[in-house]
Amino acid sequence: MKKLLLSLLAVFAATTVSAQVALKPLSAMPKTAPDKQARSVEKMNIVQNVPLPKADGDLPAEPVTTRPEGRSVAYHLTGATLYNSTDGGMTFTASQVTNTDIGMEAVYEDDGQTVWLRNATMSTYPDIWIKGTLADGGKRILVEPGQMLGYQQGYTGEGETVILDVRLYATNYKSTNDGATSLTSINPEPIPYVIDGDEIRLDLPEDGTTAIGGVMTQSSDDGTIAAYYSPTNSAYAIAFDRQEMQKTMLPAGLNMQDYIVSYTNDIYGDYNLTAKMGIDGQDIYLSGIFLGIEDKGVGVKGTFDGEKAVFPAKQLLTMYEGYWFYMQPCVQTTVDGQPKLERTDALTFTYDKETGTFSSDETVSIWNDIGGGLTVDGLLSSPTLSPLEAVRRAGRVENYQLSAATGYTYDGENGYSTFEVNPYVGMEIVYSNDGQTVWMKNIAPAPSANADVWTKGTLADGGKRILVKPGQMVGGSALLFAMTYKTEDGKVWPDQVVTDDIPYVIDGDEIRLDLPADGTMSVGALLISDGTTYVSDPGMFGTTFKRMGWDRITPPEGLQTEDYTMTYGDGFGGEGELGVQVGIDGQDIYIGGLYENYASTIFANPENIWIKGTFDGEKAVFQPGQLLFLMMYWYYMQPWTPVEEGGQTYYQSIDELTFAYDAATRTYSTDDILGANVHNSFNTGMYFPYVAPKLTPAQSVGVNAVKAEPEGEAVKTEYFTLSGMKISKPQRGIYIKTVTYADGTRRSVKVAVK
Repeated sequence: MKKLLLSLLAVFAATTVSAQVALKPLSAMPKTAPDKQARSVEKMNIVQNVPLPKADGDLPAEPVTTRPEGRSVAYHLTGATLYNSTDGGMTFTASQVTNTDIGMEAVYEDDGQTVWLRNATMSTYPDIWIKGTLADGGKRILVEPGQMLGYQQGYTGEGETVILDVRLYATNYKSTNDGATSLTSINPEPIPYVIDGDEIRLDLPEDGTTAIGGVMTQSSDDGTIAAYYSPTNSAYAIAFDRQEMQKTMLPAGLNMQDYIVSYTNDIYGDYNLTAKMGIDGQDIYLSGIFLGIEDKGVGVKGTFDGEKAVFPAKQLLTMYEGYWFYMQPCVQTTVDGQPKLERTDALTFTYDKETGTFSSDETVSIWNDIGGGLTVDGLLSSPTLSPLEAVRRAGRVENYQLSAATGYTYDGENGYSTFEVNPYVGMEIVYSNDGQTVWMKNIAPAPSANADVWTKGTLADGGKRILVKPGQMVGGSALLFAMTYKTEDGKVWPDQVVTDDIPYVIDGDEIRLDLPADGTMSVGALLISDGTTYVSDPGMFGTTFKRMGWDRITPPEGLQTEDYTMTYGDGFGGEGELGVQVGIDGQDIYIGGLYENYASTIFANPENIWIKGTFDGEKAVFQPGQLLFLMMYWYYMQPWTPVEEGGQTYYQSIDELTFAYDAATRTYSTDDILGANVHNSFNTGMYFPYVAPKLTPAQSVGVNAVKAEPEGEAVKTEYFTLSGMKISKPQRGIYIKTVTYADGTRRSVKVAVK
């Protein structure tokens, strides 16, 4: 066995190896306040006892850490002047900030009034959003004071430690007789910024008599906010210039397909992660390949001509701790015997029309070099993107549930203790047609792992064993590893991280973890944070999966579908609408796109979910028990019907869901409920209901939509791949040929180009 230390240049991903590992239980990290991460203790001096009125407007009660919806504009700092205090807030010293590595982001909401700013205050809380309002015809932004920045531990006058709110206020200063600067009062007025072309400036007096900072406060019973403690630092001059680099928001309603991304890492070898790609005309969008560090709803944008997909470099992904990070492709070279990365202008993928895969010989990395040159760990060399549905179709899919496992849990100073894991945790396996590759979803069913992540294994011993390489990502910065344990003074502690392949045995319908069942070794997740490795999940041993009798639906290759709109009741008296696809193959009927509105709140990259039924031209019938998605436990399709009893409405499960078909309008409708249930022993009931769903052909028909009889001449001919991607010139392979006629009718047929 080998030992390793996983280190991280930033908090996002880890690929660096050293010689020794210092394991720390994540659950043992100190927390200073329930649900509030406070910063370190500092002794502060009282500067004002007069309560401030609460800020006007509908302002959040907690710090805003989630990016608001709207148009994003990126900036970088051109200069700032800060007040700093070294004596607890008695006196302040001004200093210049010229570091242009520092970034700022402005998000303009669609209402034309609201503006959100991140890292616009030069505070110690750079990733918090503050809310402002456009004024003076859009030339100024007024930021309401009193907005939450975070939490701080501080001392009261009696020496008692308390958790204080840190709120944004302008503060007033004056010069003392000895030439020092001291804080005099808290200013409750709105904080103004000026928008001057491509520049945003803090609009305060240049003499430093007013500055902005995070003020330590306590809420009072009478609804006021008492400001008792001085800010640790404040700023009276800040200016930002707009960046040329842009952040790309994914278009609303864009159909993003699921891909398994295989890549090479110079240290660990071949690895994989999951991502999404979507096509809109000649525009192509990619998200998730960048180790999951993009802001929600953000991806990179390129062009696609049917043969190559080209993504320009320097597209912004996120801001972290006040610094911008962006996608940078590069090639790996050697200079004077030393490896070196040379940047390229774009990331280029070659498209394989027969397999639907995208591949590149370049290396993808995440950079921050606005003023310097910092490369973040996480190089993805020679990435290949394979459509997940194609991987499933080309292989043999098996679905499993956990039947036995024992887990470790951290128990404070008493070390680690064991518990029996719930036996209904799910797993999915795809055996590829190459006879060697195995894809395993939710191989590490642990609280820290993401059930949406696939790991890659290799068949061995004539197909009787699966070997899984450790270090693969199983969620965020959590990496899959095996660990050994030792006992000291009657307490159990993690000992070493094992870098050998993790073995599983295939025994008929059973798959078992082939490690000692006595708890001396477990499989779990390690969390990489600030260069330190933590035991994110202590892991499990004695893990056994049994194959389920239910199947997940994957539509056949080349299935022609039509875009439909499904309207439904949401089960709470409201109504909803969802775009779905309907495809018919003989007597089989498929509905795709279901539950993505629910799954998007569960998974970072929800899959396209399908159900399958039979269609005789008058009705479409769907049987329950079809697996929908895996979120730790399997969710399966279960129809229900409303039952009136004693003046109350109850829901009763039924054996099949039947849609009546109206041939004149080509609509499908039912009075019953298309719902889901979860496959475990303690969460029975109706989930994610579509009450009385009705499927109507969409107004804007999709690639494969067909009307009854076209009228007029053909006005346009288009070709699409089997996964729905439009191409300009079909080469050798199978395509969907779509002809648009003068009346707007579109006819689609499958063609083979030789």
